[in-house]
Amino acid sequence: MQEREENQDTQNLVEQVVAENTASKMEVKRKAPKWWVVLIAILLGCFCTYFAFKNLGLFQHLGLTEEEIEEDTQQEEIETEEKLTLFTGDTISAQLPLGWSIVEYYDGEGTEHIAKEYGDFTGLTGIKIFKGDTEVFYLQAIYGIGFTGCPIYTKFEDDNPDYYAEILEDNELAGDTTEIVDYSDSEYTEFVWLGKTFRRIDKIYNYDTVEGNEFFEPSCIASIVSFDSLKYFPPSGPSADSYDYGSTNDVTVDDLLIIDGILESMSVI
Repeated sequence: MQEREENQDTQNLVEQVVAENTASKMEVKRKAPKWWVVLIAILLGCFCTYFAFKNLGLFQHLGLTEEEIEEDTQQEEIETEEKLTLFTGDTISAQLPLGWSIVEYYDGEGTEHIAKEYGDFTGLTGIKIFKGDTEVFYLQAIYGIGFTGCPIYTKFEDDNPDYYAEILEDNELAGDTTEIVDYSDSEYTEFVWLGKTFRRIDKIYNYDTVEGNEFFEPSCIASIVSFDSLKYFPPSGPSADSYDYGSTNDVTVDDLLIIDGILESMSVI
């Protein structure tokens, strides 16, 4: 009998311990989460909110209508045009930025390449572009200087193989050598000046001698150019149209880009 009671007491004690352990585990599960878990949750919520607002603003920006985008572009173009002034001379006109100017020279002035022994010339013998008081570009008449052959040949990626072969053949027959300057992999700016297509690499200019095809066939004497619409007249003989041209040593990279635009805007009155 006594033994049965002791077994009963032992069973009751075991059940009590199990019940207390179970209650303790349940209590642990009901405890509040640790502080760093809460902090991560708060930061995550803030990030999601910021991301949502940021993307909402981006979507609103991308949601501009085509009319609004076009209006902004037109306004920018108007503001750019307002910063330009129209130069109108006796022979040419051109668009100039504020602070820039063009001077035309006549009758032997504005050039260092007409010998006085040839007498008095008439017509346009020079054009100079100034930034403030600094000369940055020139076009000057050249007369009485002859060139033969093709001492320097400039190759671009759209070179004409037939044109190139003809140059080499002519030089070989004349006993002249040909220096090849290869710009096939070089970057350049291109613009049209009084009907001719020019390419510029830094301060080096060249122009296409044959317009209207898929090739760029460069001039052998790239620093000498002739325009059908610009001429000058020696004291006797036919008119002349050869001009030396280029940028000065005082020009900057930004100036060169502006000069490209000025030359492209130039027209003969």
